[in-house]
Amino acid sequence: MLIIKKYRDYYDTSIGFGGVDTTCVYNRTPFVETDKGKVSSIHKQFLGPKYRWHDNPFYYDRSSYRQSRYNKLVISIKPFVIGFCGKTYPGYVFELDRSIPPNEMNTHSEVVFNADDFFKLYPLDKKNDDYKRIVDFFAIYDGKENHTNLFVEYNTPIFLYDYGTKMSTELDETTKELKRSLYFITNPRLMPFQFYKLFDSFTTFQEIQMYLQGVLGSKENEVIVVDDKYRIAAHGFDKWSFRNPDPPKRKQKGKN
Repeated sequence: MLIIKKYRDYYDTSIGFGGVDTTCVYNRTPFVETDKGKVSSIHKQFLGPKYRWHDNPFYYDRSSYRQSRYNKLVISIKPFVIGFCGKTYPGYVFELDRSIPPNEMNTHSEVVFNADDFFKLYPLDKKNDDYKRIVDFFAIYDGKENHTNLFVEYNTPIFLYDYGTKMSTELDETTKELKRSLYFITNPRLMPFQFYKLFDSFTTFQEIQMYLQGVLGSKENEVIVVDDKYRIAAHGFDKWSFRNPDPPKRKQKGKN
């Protein structure tokens, strides 16, 4: 698979293993949906389990609550759903107090992809409505094929529905400007979400290639002409070259 890059991600290390198939091209250009009608429609698809007045998954920001009621280590807990090759994978981003030195159990930012890991960082009583919302949130979205229409509609193997993490806003100037309205983005970086906890680099690369050639490949059969600069980059000679990330400085003639 040939990746037309807009950024570097953890599975890029698998480019070139067994050769580069230039007939399978992944244009990894991020796109943020800004159309209010479409954003509203997508939002309705990602409503979380309802308990009382809640329409969304559990969300916590310490600045909005009395600190004494919650784990003092945790600053915020924000949910997201990643769409990856036809399935959805929910998770939570924990922002932890930076004044507390990290240890083997935590870092300053931790991502969890299941309820058990969530409650290790943030214990809740099983009778608590928030406990039920978290368990049901993972049950609704974890590994489910319930949003396949979005992959096809946006012609992408990866998307992100962001409930408030704002972790993909560093991709380029476009997403920085759209920070406040970033809910649905295609081709996001997976590294900040620690997606390698679910799929290693080789498996991620392979899954994307198979999805592009299979599901999305059957959508359209147009011939893609690949520029020479992208062919060169595919073999490890781009500005993020893994072979030589820091080119040596050459001495100029006449200088010591």
